[in-house]
Amino acid sequence: MRTRDLWGPRAPSAPPTLDEVRVRRFRCVHCFAVCTVVPRGLLRRHLYSAGAIALALSLWSMGLAAAAVRARVSPWPVRGHTRGWRSLHRWTDRPRWPVPGLPPERIARAARIAGWLAAHAIASTATADLPILAFAGAQLARGRAPPLDPQNPAHHRG
Repeated sequence: MRTRDLWGPRAPSAPPTLDEVRVRRFRCVHCFAVCTVVPRGLLRRHLYSAGAIALALSLWSMGLAAAAVRARVSPWPVRGHTRGWRSLHRWTDRPRWPVPGLPPERIARAARIAGWLAAHAIASTATADLPILAFAGAQLARGRAPPLDPQNPAHHRG
């Protein structure tokens, strides 16, 4: 067992928190590759939860300023440069979900990603609020797998 930090709110209306999550690691007995198993809603190489990223992108796409989005999603107080939040740009430039037809403008991309995630929310969600649906959909949508390394035959299945 290992622990991993998880940043962001636990629910769309909850305050942001800094949590530790236990993850399990397994080693393949044939190739000795190590596989890490994490709970739903965690993304590889991201400190923020999938729901936190979806919430941030949906709020930003609805016109909330980047500093206000950060105050809602980040467990850390805003210090220094508050004109923007670079994480929003990273999340829209390289989304972790295979969203088709992304426009070139960042805020339009954020809206498209949030809408795509909202479409993955459970149908029984009794709200039409984009941030809530995007948060719920991000818990269910599968993130994009990292690219396979063509030079390493251990990564090839068959």
